Amino acid sequence: MGARYEYDRWGAYHFADRNGLGIDRTSATGTGYASLYTPEVSKIFEDKSQTQDEILLFFHYVEYGQLLKNGKTLIQTIYDQHFEGFERVESYLKSWQTLIGEIDEPTYNNVLERLNLQLENARNWRDQVNTYFYRMSGIPDEKGREIYQ
Repeated sequence: MGARYEYDRWGAYHFADRNGLGIDRTSATGTGYASLYTPEVSKIFEDKSQTQDEILLFFHYVEYGQLLKNGKTLIQTIYDQHFEGFERVESYLKSWQTLIGEIDEPTYNNVLERLNLQLENARNWRDQVNTYFYRMSGIPDEKGREIYQ
């Protein structure tokens, strides 16, 4: 098939465009999915300002420049989370390497191999996701970290 997944006939699962991403599931302007919850919960999910950052994009379309509750813009949160994910795996690998000689060699090497693979996967995920959203939004990382263009 010619089209890439995010542009196939079913549409992108995150509905990203050049301005933002997320799905409007409110009753007023979206799919109405938020109204399926109890009235107390629905009231929260219907209001972008009350919805937690972790589930905001599930219930609302959010512009890249919108400030989230974490004090960062949506786009900066995306970049930071993916850089931090890679750094976390790097720290796991460094911690594991301090155990050389403390653990039997086959187990040590097995875990080391898996952590190196996880590091490579985290690097690829960071670079692919950040590049996708950089190309989509045109907004650079405010920390100046390398994002492939």
